[in-house]
Amino acid sequence: SQVLIGYSLTGPGPTNTIYGAVDLTQPIKTLTSITADSLGDASFSTTVPGGASGVTFYTQALCRSQTDNILTNSLVIQIP
Repeated sequence: SQVLIGYSLTGPGPTNTIYGAVDLTQPIKTLTSITADSLGDASFSTTVPGGASGVTFYTQALCRSQTDNILTNSLVIQIP
């Protein structure tokens, strides 16, 4: 399955999309798109840009398969 990870720096939503109500506020951007293996596992790593200290980061993933679109629980992170 394809996994799209979206994020917002403006708030926790909800925002209605073609995939359902997401816990992100516009503008919503794509952090990455990765492929999950046959067990549903997927991972990636990224670097937090300098100057991001104190920023609140809202993120949620969408798993897209041939039969379903599944939204994950959302995650809110404040960059230390």
